[in-house]
Amino acid sequence: MAGSGNSVIVYSILAVVFLCFAIACLIDIIVLPIVYSQSTKYNEQYAVVMDAGSSHSDIYLYQWDLPLYQDTGVVSQNSVCKSAGNPINTYTVPSEAAESFQSCVDEVLNNVPGFLNNPPDNKVNMWLGASANMRILRHENRSLADSIINEINTRYQAETQINAKILTGQEEAVGRWITTNYIVGTLARSYPSGPATSGNTVGALDMGGGDGDSLEVAFIPSTSSPSDHMQTVSLFGNSYDVYGRSYLCYGTFEGFRRIVAYAVMNASYSQSVDFPCFPTGYTANWPSSFIFGNHYCSTGLRPADPTSTPEIYNITGTSDPKRCQALIGVAMDFNVNISNGETINHVVPRPTGSFYGFSNFYYTGLAYNTFFLNSTLLGSFSANVSERCSLTWSELTQRYGSDQYRVYRCVDAVLILHFLEGGLGFDAANNDWSIRIVMELNSLTPGWSLGYMLQKTSEITSEPYTEYPFSSVDLIAGLITLIIACIVFTVMSVVSFFFCKKSCED
Repeated sequence: MAGSGNSVIVYSILAVVFLCFAIACLIDIIVLPIVYSQSTKYNEQYAVVMDAGSSHSDIYLYQWDLPLYQDTGVVSQNSVCKSAGNPINTYTVPSEAAESFQSCVDEVLNNVPGFLNNPPDNKVNMWLGASANMRILRHENRSLADSIINEINTRYQAETQINAKILTGQEEAVGRWITTNYIVGTLARSYPSGPATSGNTVGALDMGGGDGDSLEVAFIPSTSSPSDHMQTVSLFGNSYDVYGRSYLCYGTFEGFRRIVAYAVMNASYSQSVDFPCFPTGYTANWPSSFIFGNHYCSTGLRPADPTSTPEIYNITGTSDPKRCQALIGVAMDFNVNISNGETINHVVPRPTGSFYGFSNFYYTGLAYNTFFLNSTLLGSFSANVSERCSLTWSELTQRYGSDQYRVYRCVDAVLILHFLEGGLGFDAANNDWSIRIVMELNSLTPGWSLGYMLQKTSEITSEPYTEYPFSSVDLIAGLITLIIACIVFTVMSVVSFFFCKKSCED
């Protein structure tokens, strides 16, 4: 009888265990379909573009719906984060340059629905484009520039499909051209999701402000152009042959530094230097390291023996607009290769049609209350610039005291006039061009990144992804917890059974 009783106990235990596992499986069968039925399929695609600029870095999150429109995503800007770090070319430790993006990368990625639950093969695509400042650093210290880019690729490869690179000048110029035309509405689709509103494309001009390092121009020429600056762009089923060109060292900051360096060289590196683009009565004291140093844009202008020249130069204004124009014309000669001083044949197709001018075109236009230029208005703008450049420091302060950058307005404006008339072909002899000077378009800064994103949408695998209310890890953890609970219940049942049996026998 004892053996029979033990068998009953064993069978009872097995029955309870089997019942627990059956309940767990039943719950799994019932819960999983419910979970999957509550999943969300997203037709939106997301990607990140990091604009590592000369003055700061912006990290953009872009999105577009599936399916693509004629093999191109109709992209809109989801969010943007301005990095608190310094421009990446200023870092000497590559890991610090890469780390400077982390908080912004985390911020924009958290705006991607279900990002934290995405499996590894659904990593968000992310591109970093380093612009003119890194192109200059590559000339000055190629090893450091390459190390910074490699470190960025390494740091973010675990959570994104990262592709960091130094953009070519043409990529930057053409990217801004695409952005401008997409926002204005001259392509087959317009920002953020509407049809085209205009048939004729517009050109884009950008002269980096603040710490700007380059001048860029992009447009569709009316005649055939040099092939080395042409790029065919395919967007929304249409092809565009775009002339895109970037002039390294012709931006506001590096251009100004080169002009000062040229003035110092003309003064035979004497400590006191007359500078016609500054007002009479104003003197700036700048170290030789700022003017020359190891700066790529000062190549060919440095003294042969830096130790025999002053450490500090006194740059004294003379309020001479004609000499200022002559100095800038020589220092920023488009027919001279800045890197080696050799003469080149600078050829650019004649610009026609409508253009937009950004960055320092806007800030200078704001200072001169000039927001539109054409062949007729170019002369009056030039006269206003000459008048401003003739003022003394006291006169300039009396009239424009609220402008903290008033001392630089002469050189900036003369530089723009030189670029337009002396290098890019915007002259008074042709009346078929115009430039509208703006800071933003449709509340967006027309940089290269949006245009770059439009081109990349066709390269991304266009498949909707699914977000579940629980991850697979959560489901497995829940099932294991349920099984453990069943085992604990079984053990407690067995103990209770023996305790009850013993009590009954007593």
